Amino acid sequence: MQSEKVDIWALGIIFHQMITGTNPFQHESVWGMSDAIKNEPLKELPSEVSPSIRGIIKRLLDKEPDKRPSAIDLLKVNVIKA
Repeated sequence: MQSEKVDIWALGIIFHQMITGTNPFQHESVWGMSDAIKNEPLKELPSEVSPSIRGIIKRLLDKEPDKRPSAIDLLKVNVIKA
């Protein structure tokens, strides 16, 4: 379901903001933000963030929706492992 993948993306944004206090993609304009989301790679999270959390956020914010985990996948223990 495509709408679920958008919700997963939004969850990734929220997790990133909670962990770092910043947005994963930043720009001064809406158009610039849209371009950054589509074309810029996700910046690495700080090294203080555990590898498992970095891995989850990276998967949640995968630009290819089909590669993002489902909500069911997120509840499985093996997704949380690094």
